[in-house]
Amino acid sequence: MTVPEQYRTPEAGNVTTHAHAVDSHAWIMLALLCVAQFVNVLNFQSVTLVLPAIARGLSLSTEISQWVVSANILAFGGGLLIAGRLADHIGHRRMFMMGVAIFALSSLLCGLSPLLSILIIARILQGLSAAMMASSAFALLIDIFPEGNYRNRAIGIWGAVGPIGGLIGTLVGSVLADRFGWPWLFFFNVPIALGTLYLAYRLLPRRLEQADAAKFDIVGALLALGSVVLLIESLTQIANGPGGDWLLPVLLLAGACALFVLFCWFETRIAHPLVPLHFFRYPNIAGANLASLAFSAAANTSLFFFALYMQHIRGFSAFMTGVAFMPTNIVLIAGSFVGARLVNRFGYKRVMLLGLGLLCMAGLLFSSLSINGSYLQTQLPALIFLGAGLGIVQIGAMGAGTAGVPPAESGLASGVMSMTGQIGTSIGLATLVSIAAIRSAGQPSNPAVLVAGYQWAFYGEAAFSLLGILLVLLTIRKPPLSADKAVTVNHSDELSESIRRS
Repeated sequence: MTVPEQYRTPEAGNVTTHAHAVDSHAWIMLALLCVAQFVNVLNFQSVTLVLPAIARGLSLSTEISQWVVSANILAFGGGLLIAGRLADHIGHRRMFMMGVAIFALSSLLCGLSPLLSILIIARILQGLSAAMMASSAFALLIDIFPEGNYRNRAIGIWGAVGPIGGLIGTLVGSVLADRFGWPWLFFFNVPIALGTLYLAYRLLPRRLEQADAAKFDIVGALLALGSVVLLIESLTQIANGPGGDWLLPVLLLAGACALFVLFCWFETRIAHPLVPLHFFRYPNIAGANLASLAFSAAANTSLFFFALYMQHIRGFSAFMTGVAFMPTNIVLIAGSFVGARLVNRFGYKRVMLLGLGLLCMAGLLFSSLSINGSYLQTQLPALIFLGAGLGIVQIGAMGAGTAGVPPAESGLASGVMSMTGQIGTSIGLATLVSIAAIRSAGQPSNPAVLVAGYQWAFYGEAAFSLLGILLVLLTIRKPPLSADKAVTVNHSDELSESIRRS
């Protein structure tokens, strides 16, 4: 076929032909997928913000009310890998629609819950459905957009949707809870999810429902689920402070390690493993996921310590703390779009290094905060660096972590990337909370000592960023020149044809 246009793929410099690679239907489908991402982030951010209102409404203690958030996190983190792999088996379109439907049902159940037990069950379902949506939606993005410039732009848009959801979640969550009561926080999701389900049925072509006929690895899935859940729960126990009793988090961590070793052993013994070992032999897959662990540990814990500082030291309300944090989300949106353009020009590796460098600067700027420090002079610059760094590095990592992955394993790639980010956040929170607690031990009511503990935590964030830089330098490689890149033309032609038929 005659190809009038040429595009160069990141890093490799090899020419990829993308004649009519995507049309308006592809961008409409991306907008639909972004709605699911938006609702996921909005739901998590808003529920975390109004947790005190939920505790008052159900007469819960602070410790017990944390399970409203923790149950969702455990279900989401534990379900990502399984949902991603299962999506490859039953079809990405089918998994996406199932996730949206369960999300709508679980949101309704959350709002109608009269008891904590029912709310916890509903939040677990919400977490599982969010994992189904997140892994399959990103896999669909990979299916729709061929590797190269178009996919990088799509990933940039996808990355910008998260902080938009965070921004709106901060405002909508507090308004709905104050005006109508906390159940309306969940009812708000229902019409959005139902509309998304209807549009997915009408817009997503059935070609994206093609499934892998290989047998699903149930034993491996259970081992992986148990390992991830125990790991996240052990790190959560450490982050929340075990109160001097370290036996439970240590046992949980040991159990997670034992299940992980058993999972790795089992995966080498079966014909159709949940995670084939050759998966990590694709260029940059392992490096991108290691870098994701590091930058998630550094960036995703900043809001936690920033909120503690603003509310405990500066006396801000939860709502005003969210407003003060908004510059990060705004700059993160811009950073996502800029990151996509930078990837097209400079490649994944340089973009990831730039983003991690900005995150390191953010941690160092945050470490200079004081009891009476100026928001404009100290915290605002740090928030700007944080948003820019996270927006840029996550685009590079998502691109590197999915480049070269065949469609039959795109759900797995998406699930692994999301899961490593979740685990990295848990590792960062557990580590940095422990560092802050060590510094402020014995004087938890002394503001000066508390600030010193926060400073140590932000130094730890800078250290995680430096670790990420080292991992990128050591593991991210330029993909070799490949003549078969032009197969993306056939992929896009088939997709366009299936769109016209659907």
